[in-house]
Amino acid sequence: MTCCGTTATWAATEARLPSEGCPAWGLVDTATMDNPVLANGSVTLRTRANAENLAYRMTAPAVVAGTVVSLRFRMQFVSDSANAPWRTGAGVGFSFGPTRTKNTLYIDDGEIFLLSAENTRGASAAVATADAMHDYVIEVNRGTGAVRVLRDGSQVLTGSLFITATDTTTDTIIFGDISQEATGESRWASFEHTAWAGCGAAVEWAATENVLPSNDCPTWTLTDSAATDNPVLATSGVTLQTRANAENLFYGMSPPSVVAGGQVQLRFRAQLVSSSAAQAPWRTGVGVSFAFGQLRRKNSLYLGNGEIFLLSAENARGAAATVTTSGFHDYVINVNTGTGAVQVLYDGVPTLTGSLFITATDTTTDYVYWGDVSSFAFGQSAWASFSHDAYLFCAP
Repeated sequence: MTCCGTTATWAATEARLPSEGCPAWGLVDTATMDNPVLANGSVTLRTRANAENLAYRMTAPAVVAGTVVSLRFRMQFVSDSANAPWRTGAGVGFSFGPTRTKNTLYIDDGEIFLLSAENTRGASAAVATADAMHDYVIEVNRGTGAVRVLRDGSQVLTGSLFITATDTTTDTIIFGDISQEATGESRWASFEHTAWAGCGAAVEWAATENVLPSNDCPTWTLTDSAATDNPVLATSGVTLQTRANAENLFYGMSPPSVVAGGQVQLRFRAQLVSSSAAQAPWRTGVGVSFAFGQLRRKNSLYLGNGEIFLLSAENARGAAATVTTSGFHDYVINVNTGTGAVQVLYDGVPTLTGSLFITATDTTTDYVYWGDVSSFAFGQSAWASFSHDAYLFCAP
């Protein structure tokens, strides 16, 4: 089992409790008579008094939420009794970020509901919960505050994150009986989320470290087919220069070092010095290429003279934006590997959108490349920093 990446996954089929998983969940247990029971492909959580809680929880620093967080679980409601209409004996709670924005999905007999504020029922949906195991997904957009709930693949609820002024803890995910005002029994077959910090899920290199990316920790691999030029390190950046279309000079990271979660973010500060791409309008001498997952879905962001652009397919220009590229600027590429959406921010402003695509002849995946990655252009660029959050450095 590999205990790394950005997705925390537990399943009862592993024949272990969540507290024994990788990563491990902390057990919250104030139940006087019951402990979690692992049997028949699920973990049963049961409480017998309103004040009792029996749940599994993961908190900071293990939880570090990105802009979008997905919670996915399979469970069956068995029974409950609540003395408050905004509680049941089975639920999933989550809180993220320095402002502690939060919500909770509660599962009742034939109904599920979110909160709209502390101790206030929000939107609800009448769905079967006790007849069998069902698959639930909670999608949280921390940027907009939107919360979306899917059951067995169909959207059934929407709501919003809210703030409780008295809260003091954040970056928490918890499932089970978390009510304090109800009792209940529920069975949980699996639980995973995409906000796990992992064991080194972020790669960060900066020229101010006074080390080439190929000598950094973790190490970037240098691809160098430039006949006369090598990377030149200065405190302001690493200069990469090629002088012919067929030359490439770039840094890359690939499996087993790269394992992409549901969301990947690439951040870099770069400057285009010059570029010539007469051979192909879909290339420049400066770019960032990335591909993720078994389907090898990919795209590239190219920096040209006064513009940046994505691809829409192999060797096809996609969306472009007119921006200043001659000085150092900050770029962010947000990739949703689930939906395929690609968003580019330029100096903090959303500037481009595009999509991942598939090239049938590709055989490699899970890579991040930056520099002259074109094979159809040449140019000179300077790179002050580069980071991404799809790094896997722990051993299986």
